[in-house]
Amino acid sequence: MKGLGLELRSITRTREGGFQLKVPSLRVTPGEVVGVVGGNGVGKTTLLLVLGLLLEPDTGEVCFDGQPALCHGRKARAQRQLLGVAFRDPGLFRGSVLDNVSLPLRLRGANRTMAQTDALAALDLVDAASLADQRARALSSGQAQRVALARALVGSPRALLLDEPLSALDPASRGPLLRRVVALARDRGLTVVMVTHQRDEAAPLPDNLVLMDSGGLAESGPPDQVIDHPHSYHGARWAGFENRLAGRLRQPTSRNALARVTLQGGLDLEVVPPGTLTADCAVTACIRAEAVSVWAADAANPASSVRNQIRGTVVTTQRHGNSIRLVVGCGDGQQVQLEAVISVVSAERLQLAVGAVLQVGIKATAIHLIEA
Repeated sequence: MKGLGLELRSITRTREGGFQLKVPSLRVTPGEVVGVVGGNGVGKTTLLLVLGLLLEPDTGEVCFDGQPALCHGRKARAQRQLLGVAFRDPGLFRGSVLDNVSLPLRLRGANRTMAQTDALAALDLVDAASLADQRARALSSGQAQRVALARALVGSPRALLLDEPLSALDPASRGPLLRRVVALARDRGLTVVMVTHQRDEAAPLPDNLVLMDSGGLAESGPPDQVIDHPHSYHGARWAGFENRLAGRLRQPTSRNALARVTLQGGLDLEVVPPGTLTADCAVTACIRAEAVSVWAADAANPASSVRNQIRGTVVTTQRHGNSIRLVVGCGDGQQVQLEAVISVVSAERLQLAVGAVLQVGIKATAIHLIEA
């Protein structure tokens, strides 16, 4: 089976409250597995509804395999049958699970026996065959999402459009099921567009991520590029760079030297010279909290490769499970505040408390720069 090519051209769509989707161009090639990511309210679901011919754009066109697709008429019904769709709200109706999953086939004229056989096979793909005879409205939210995913798979769709289809599953089940869906898509040649705001769900998607912001496309690329090397402030925030510090890039003093960023507040950090930025430009230095190490003020540097060593004072601490997130004020007047994360054991060893003086370390390679 060949996956379906999907494309949006010059799309706009205004929704209640004045929110507007604005997508000049988006192309998903046949068989590609793509994640649409971003925070809440940025337009991910609206984009998926337009792509699935469930919401008509105000301007522009949706194309399947390079040909315009319609939201109305007989042709629209045939085009929608090329898609398997599952939303965060499973939308199950009264009756058995088997009735729900076999419904798309029954609506296309399949006899009951054949439809139920195919429905059972789809349920088995998502480890939900044991639910076949249960009442759909009595399922847990996680079970209901599995059933909705099975319903999206019946009828040999050429593309899957999935809107946070795993959000109600427990974390231990989410990863294996996502890997199964990706493997199934690869085996069948399916095109997949999956909406999520979770980085741990987006990272395993093999081909591309599309990051949305304020109704538009902020950036796109392979998952490791979007997550580890974002090129926008919004991208860095979504990708989990807790520290985003304004500064100015200074030119290296010699050919093999590290570059220097002077942060607002007068603090200098050594960084790996970025090839795409010019000297003396405004930048944002992006640093993940787990890349910020701390140790006692009077202790020796535990890692000689840490080029940036700064003295700071603990401003706040907060426990999150087995870790402690702390903010350390550094530089003149503690104007530069760095977020770090350490284990509870390390915090106890350091006798961590607000007002404590620490040494802070950041490797030059752990600092990602984006142009401001």
